Amino acid sequence: MPTQVTNYQCPSCTGPLHFSGASGRLECEYCGASYDVAEIEALYAEKEEKAAAAQQADEEKAAEQKK
Repeated sequence: MPTQVTNYQCPSCTGPLHFSGASGRLECEYCGASYDVAEIEALYAEKEEKAAAAQQADEEKAAEQKK
């Protein structure tokens, strides 16, 4: 049993994505878009990396200003 549940949003319309067992893909019930699970996980990993880099840059800038 999974220990973590992840709710993905559609990159096209930001609607919720649901896993379809018939197709094995994540599908948006609002716009009808369909994505491979790996494709969405890669997209979210990229967004998390960019957010972490931006946060680190902000922290470094704040530390620099305190000097």
